[in-house]
Amino acid sequence: MAENLTKKEKKLMKATKKRAIILSLLAFGGLSIGSLSFLPFLLKSWNTLQYNIVDFKHINRDNIGYELEFALSDLDSYKLNYQDLNVDFTADEQGNDVIVSHKAIYDEFSRTWRLSSNYNGLSFGKRYYLKVYLDDKKQKRFSAKKVIAFGQNVTNFVDTPPAVSTINFQTKTPSSASVSLKFADEAANLEGKKVALEYYYVLKNQSANVDPLSNSQEIHTSYVDSATVKNGVAEFSLENLHPGMDYKISAIRYVDSSVSASDIPLVPMQKIALAPEINYEQDAQKEKLFEATTGKYNYRAESLVDQNLTFDSKRLTVNFSTLDSSPNLENKPIKLNYTNILTGQKFSVSSFFAANLASFDLNNLAPGSSYQIESFELESSKVEFGQTFIKNFHTPAAIVDSKIATGATFSKVDLSVVSVDNLEGTKAHLYLDDSSILPVSGVFRKTDQPNSYQISFEPKGLTNKTKYGLSKVVFDGISPNSVFAKNRDGYDYLNLAWDNNLETGSPSRNFITSISDLKTFIKLEPKILASKVEYTFGFGLDSSFLNDKELYLYYHKKDEPQKVYKSKASIPQGSEIKFELENFESSTTYKLEKIVISDYPEVAVAINFDPNKKTQQNLPLDEFFVKYYVSDISFENVDQTSARAKVTIAGDFKNIQEANLDLNAKIVFGQPGFTNLTETINLNLAQLAKTVPVSQTGSAAVNPTHHELQDDKLVMYFDLKNLDPKTQYQVADVEILGKTDFFSSEGILDLNARFTTTFQKVKIIGANFESISLTSANASIYIDPNWSKFQQIFKRQKI
Repeated sequence: MAENLTKKEKKLMKATKKRAIILSLLAFGGLSIGSLSFLPFLLKSWNTLQYNIVDFKHINRDNIGYELEFALSDLDSYKLNYQDLNVDFTADEQGNDVIVSHKAIYDEFSRTWRLSSNYNGLSFGKRYYLKVYLDDKKQKRFSAKKVIAFGQNVTNFVDTPPAVSTINFQTKTPSSASVSLKFADEAANLEGKKVALEYYYVLKNQSANVDPLSNSQEIHTSYVDSATVKNGVAEFSLENLHPGMDYKISAIRYVDSSVSASDIPLVPMQKIALAPEINYEQDAQKEKLFEATTGKYNYRAESLVDQNLTFDSKRLTVNFSTLDSSPNLENKPIKLNYTNILTGQKFSVSSFFAANLASFDLNNLAPGSSYQIESFELESSKVEFGQTFIKNFHTPAAIVDSKIATGATFSKVDLSVVSVDNLEGTKAHLYLDDSSILPVSGVFRKTDQPNSYQISFEPKGLTNKTKYGLSKVVFDGISPNSVFAKNRDGYDYLNLAWDNNLETGSPSRNFITSISDLKTFIKLEPKILASKVEYTFGFGLDSSFLNDKELYLYYHKKDEPQKVYKSKASIPQGSEIKFELENFESSTTYKLEKIVISDYPEVAVAINFDPNKKTQQNLPLDEFFVKYYVSDISFENVDQTSARAKVTIAGDFKNIQEANLDLNAKIVFGQPGFTNLTETINLNLAQLAKTVPVSQTGSAAVNPTHHELQDDKLVMYFDLKNLDPKTQYQVADVEILGKTDFFSSEGILDLNARFTTTFQKVKIIGANFESISLTSANASIYIDPNWSKFQQIFKRQKI
């Protein structure tokens, strides 16, 4: 047992033995001169009284504070009078290097001295020796000095709790990481013991600003790994992590229960403190030591298989590839994000990833539209597009609207179709649900809306008051330029699909013929005026239903069928209809489209005419050409006997040279009521582009024409000569000789084109009066002969 004593205890025991031997000698030998040699030693020993601590406890309070309890024998406690004792924490065993000092107070209940404090001034993971003593002021001057020592087998030191001094948290692969913890543990209390690492990952919908060392109730999706401390270091290898996640360490705990709690300043499941140099609470930048983000798997979308299931649904199968080794992503959810290119509306659809493939079923797509794949979202992965990956996909064409006007034996069907292919000029056939009716053909025309087309059909030979349904519309063939030309997905691209609101039983796909046909015929050639066009129609008794109905005549530009106009309302009288068309542009050809009954727009009205008969404009009766007309007449260079008339013809003349016309134009003018004067010029319309403008006729070498183009309009100049001075003239007519079919002189008088010639003041040089009577006289007035014109006209005047 002696070998377990400290050096100080051994020295004290040796002195006690010596004192006992000397006392024995004195007792048996009596006082003698020889024995006096022992007196100094006895005086020195009896000057010090030692009291031994017989029990000691150190209780750690969760790394924040601690309690010390120590006890002396009841007799020693009594001798010390239960006084407060000083307790020094020293860095050395001799007690010279004092770190902190405290005072222990006697507790009568437990019969121990107790002190409670925090670890301020002390360092984690260090061993401090204890020095217990009385205050010098409480030592009596001539009494023996009272010394307090630790008894045999009583610990005379305190180990502060170990702390984490360094941390190294690193990710190795997308699914693994390593954590190395080094402890401040001078006394090696943790050596060979188990510690646990608590960590978690931040959920996608959870704030990233989570306290890394918050209590377990605030941690979600947490995990625990354990390791044994070797040489003051614990190494953790974390496996099966989620790639692309932010992982954070929440706590390091002491979990070894094999050692008695009194042998180490930690209890099982207690958190191990953080050393100041890594304590994130003291320095927010240290928080990054507790964080690491696992890498993501790299995937590439290589190819796309596009399969149309219906006009508004499809299946996209995407093939992926990766260079990462053994990613465990089987049956993981994957999301496809895509956008409607026309509208910009964004969508997403989810599926499952398996064997580097994912199939997405897309529903409720817009027919006749183009979409683009924007991105893929795969758990723990970054997905890029391969160089040959096709991002765009399209939906088939579909009929989205149907309007049907019916007659007794025919109907007029107008269908609106959306398509990503250009259908303009493409032929298609309409089949009714009655197989006895032959299919009818139509040609698509483009509208002013993107991807939108219209096509019209006129089924004939129908039976009166019979229900018919629109069965199908079939293309003549698939254009080689179609985006679906190479598709082999089993979808029937020749048959136009019907939108969901146009089901078989829909009113928009069914109609009932009327009792009799309403037929009209073009009665007269169209009357082409400058401001309007008049059409006269007639109809027989079988169409007398039209009488007293408000009708409109629809027409459009021949080369732009999508621009539709309608006439003023007309009410037939006496089986005759007169329509006035006012919305048009000059020098343009228009074609009649249909007659619509205002209150019965669904009832078709046929327009009949002799297709072999031509108008004066050499057009079919259902077409008309809006003539060129005089839009303005002005005058310039007006003097006493001449003036220049500037006549502007409205219309588009920029391409008129293709007609190669060499014409003559005539202006008719005169004094109001006596417009009997004319002037004619030559019009070579084929040379308009080479014409020298009249404004550039300053040089005598130039022989200009008398017409030119201004803003695509034809401007003609007429030189009016041999006019009378001080006389008003008016233009009554302008003619393009021999071309009344494309030029109208209507409305010229409405322009009120007038001008008045100028005159000079007349100088009278004399006058004679003859035959003077009571009521009359003859006067001869002599005028300056330099103005002979006036003299010829006014030679005598009665006064």
